[in-house]
Amino acid sequence: IKKGIKESKSYIVCYTHADLQVDLKSCIEAFKIFESSKFDNIFIKSVRKNRSYLEFFFSIMMGVFNSILFNKIFYDIHAQPNLFRKLSNEVVNKAPDNMGIDLYFYLYFKKKKFKITRFNVNFSKRKRGKGSNDTFIQKIKYVPLAIKNSINIFRNE
Repeated sequence: IKKGIKESKSYIVCYTHADLQVDLKSCIEAFKIFESSKFDNIFIKSVRKNRSYLEFFFSIMMGVFNSILFNKIFYDIHAQPNLFRKLSNEVVNKAPDNMGIDLYFYLYFKKKKFKITRFNVNFSKRKRGKGSNDTFIQKIKYVPLAIKNSINIFRNE
């Protein structure tokens, strides 16, 4: 994701994860929101719909944890796609090289007081690759890693 952002020739960046759980048409929807916006400083991020109760629960808990840690409201941190004006390489280079990248950008735009616009996206079964936290046991094992990622971002801000 970082390499794609840095090498992009466009002034707008939109990314989603490669597992294709989100229809790529949602990037077009995000762009339409961007085009119709009256804000220069806007961050467009989806809200995932059609998720299991387990996935929803873990997302809520990570949102609560990060909201307390950063003293800002966060929810559905890993929702895709994300669309924004291209950032400097300096900002992008500071982003983590793991799943913490979504939190990093979300926090960055909150701190910069960007208008954050959310829109609903249907979340489907993974079409590519294997997930690292698809099952309950995998989710339990993922939580310490996610917390560590959040704390690293907190320390480096």
